[in-house]
Amino acid sequence: MTRRGSGTGRRPPTLADVARAAGVGIATVSRALTGAGLVGIETRTRVLAAAAELGYRANPTARILRGAAAKTLAVMVPVMHALYAEWLRGASEAALRFGYVLVVCDGQNSVQTMDAQFERLLDKRVDGLLLAGDIVALRGLQQFIEAGVPVGPDFATGPGRLLGFDAERRAVRAAFERLVALGHRRVGFVARKERDMGLIPPMQTSRFQCLREAMQAAGVDSSGAVFVEAVTTSECSKMVHDLLGSEPPTALVASGLGFTAPILKALRDSRLEVPADVSLLAFNESDWEEVARPAIAVVRHSYFEVAYAETVDLIARIERRPERAPVPTFFSEFVERGSLAVARPAR
Repeated sequence: MTRRGSGTGRRPPTLADVARAAGVGIATVSRALTGAGLVGIETRTRVLAAAAELGYRANPTARILRGAAAKTLAVMVPVMHALYAEWLRGASEAALRFGYVLVVCDGQNSVQTMDAQFERLLDKRVDGLLLAGDIVALRGLQQFIEAGVPVGPDFATGPGRLLGFDAERRAVRAAFERLVALGHRRVGFVARKERDMGLIPPMQTSRFQCLREAMQAAGVDSSGAVFVEAVTTSECSKMVHDLLGSEPPTALVASGLGFTAPILKALRDSRLEVPADVSLLAFNESDWEEVARPAIAVVRHSYFEVAYAETVDLIARIERRPERAPVPTFFSEFVERGSLAVARPAR
């Protein structure tokens, strides 16, 4: 067998590779190779044999990073967007307060890319992992948990402990109730799906369910809520353009990050005006949505405070503090602006 680390041009083998070859968890491999903790003789022998066959060599830089002086947090951003500038500012300020540095990775809207980056980060022995935004369940996250590396938000205490999901849900419901009150019975909901596996982040499916619930509560047929999936902005424009050409909705919801602009492009190409022809609601406000004409109605959040609290909580778990700060109530609201209007009569 040609060893993976023997100059073939392939990446060096990692702890995860050794774990798969030996049929054990990453934490067990780490203990077997470092002598930290009890590992049975048979298991240790199997791990050492797998490491030797693969050509695994412990990274001295990684050992330094694992030391208390390194104080390094990895941050995974699902897709780079201006929205995350405020989120990263909050995380960075909290990290700086406690003497930590951030290593930021761009997930490129790809499960495969994020899993590969998670594996490399785990091999570098970062002290903790922060997840920015709505990231779908990934194999790489389980590896961090098995290795005992703290992950934020803390999934052990239930999803959304620090993400303010409850506050967002109330704001989302208020926005959709307003759409229904304005007479909208056919609403196009545009979500961003992950690039290589086509997965939809759970926050977006939760929002769509809120839309259907708001319609049902008002006695409106919820089949008028149409779920549209896209990966890229160009695909978003095309799919919305096609939707407008068949049985056009009277309102559109830009749930996918960065999809407000391509939706506006599709409306322009279809010679439709906001809000005279189609109302528009967006999520995850950026600077230009407030200054657009008409200004775009949004459901927005306090990204800085969310990231700051998540980072402080993660550091508390890394440093094994006996008490953690209580969960704050995060700011989340529906802001009605000129992009919403009474639904136009059916053609």
